[in-house]
Amino acid sequence: MAPYMEEVMPTHQDVYNAAEPYKFALTPSPATKRYHSSMYRFTIPEMDEDGNERRRVVYVPWTTVKEIMRNIRQMAEKPSHQGETDASE
Repeated sequence: MAPYMEEVMPTHQDVYNAAEPYKFALTPSPATKRYHSSMYRFTIPEMDEDGNERRRVVYVPWTTVKEIMRNIRQMAEKPSHQGETDASE
């Protein structure tokens, strides 16, 4: 291999090291549970017994967060993402 290519091309270990924080963040564990607990929530407008509107905060359950983590890992492991539509809507 030419000397200039060694400076530009990352090694397998470099790629592995760069991916490790992402793998950790997307793997359910006590540490990630502590981090994600109470982070995701949404509000639901509802009426109380006197007809007044109030908002109830609902926290996303840990099981749902784990399912999302699993789905992201599975998508990242796909060989190609070409031709897929944008699902950000």
